[in-house]
Amino acid sequence: MLIAPRCALNTIVLNKKKAMPKRFTDTDIWKKQRWFRKLTPEEKLVFYYIKDQCHHSGIWKIDCSDLIEDLGLNSFNMEEFINSINTDYDKFTGNKVLKSRIIIIKETNLWITGFIQFQYENKAGRVPTDAAPVRTALEYLQGLGVLETAIDKGYITLTKDLPKGYIDSDKGQGNSSKGYGDLSEPTDKTYIRAKDKDKEKDKDILSSSKVKIGEKDEKKYKQFRSAASQGADLYVERIKRGLEERDNRNRNENIEGEN
Repeated sequence: MLIAPRCALNTIVLNKKKAMPKRFTDTDIWKKQRWFRKLTPEEKLVFYYIKDQCHHSGIWKIDCSDLIEDLGLNSFNMEEFINSINTDYDKFTGNKVLKSRIIIIKETNLWITGFIQFQYENKAGRVPTDAAPVRTALEYLQGLGVLETAIDKGYITLTKDLPKGYIDSDKGQGNSSKGYGDLSEPTDKTYIRAKDKDKEKDKDILSSSKVKIGEKDEKKYKQFRSAASQGADLYVERIKRGLEERDNRNRNENIEGEN
């Protein structure tokens, strides 16, 4: 069997590349989305930059200095950009129609409201709540206090309703002393407690099932234990019998030798 040298193994580990995140994109946006076609080239570039750089919940922590440097822009006006993104025109009247494609949250975060729906919806047009990326994305929105808005406004359509506590304590997050905190974790203590209670229920169910199984199989276990102990006793008895037979043979041989 050939074994690779240690240096070769180290090289293999060091050269192993981390998987890069991948996201869906709308190829029809260039031809069929009038609002996008009316954007300036710089605005289109910025829009795609934010979509690529944002959290998987659609939240981008605003950093215009990075944006300008990464895109090679001379300047950037966030207010004008948002107005352009959120402006649409009625197909028949030509009147302006205001949208909420992008929303600023407390001046520090930019939210692409349709991001989760577009990235994670299934064939039925609903976002599966049991998917791990969706759960963490919803928790992120909840930490910012906009999860209820996302659901009420129809930005996200879920496959099933969330637990009541998940959204109720979402209200008034803006005045929370915790602020944003660690947005990768849910700030909803009610929902956390609810999950803990569910875990305790699961433990109770498991423990009760174990008791029932133990009662059911107690007789069989006793029989097995009895058989095991009987087997040990038989083994010891067999050894004793063998020793006695050996002693008898030795005694008889000694007697015959004397005669």
